[in-house]
Amino acid sequence: MRKILLLLSLLFVALIGAEARHIAGGEIFYEYLGPGGSPGTSQYRITLRLFRDCQSSGAQLDQQASIAIFNKSNNQAVPGSPFSTNLDRIETIQRTTGSLPCIINEPLVCYQMGFYFLNVTLADNAQGYWVAYQR
Repeated sequence: MRKILLLLSLLFVALIGAEARHIAGGEIFYEYLGPGGSPGTSQYRITLRLFRDCQSSGAQLDQQASIAIFNKSNNQAVPGSPFSTNLDRIETIQRTTGSLPCIINEPLVCYQMGFYFLNVTLADNAQGYWVAYQR
């Protein structure tokens, strides 16, 4: 009897569909803005771009993001890190349904992109820096 209940339970669990909708990905990049206000420093604009499924009822784009910067030579956080920055804007990327006639039952593809910007002045460093985001 136990084996039958276990088998039925496993069969029931296997029949239930699972789906996860959350932040789908992201990228961080930077732009050199020029020399900093102090000798031996440089200014950078860091951009964090997060992607979210439009049909998601789950995770929303956060109003603020924390961006951490670490010195590559010693793995120590730079002074002031992590830096908090606000969500600047949201853009939507959506593929037009019917644009790929060779696909039958084509899925709706829609992503929201959240943009976060951070201007930061860093000491010039030949080893460089690590820039990280963690939700």
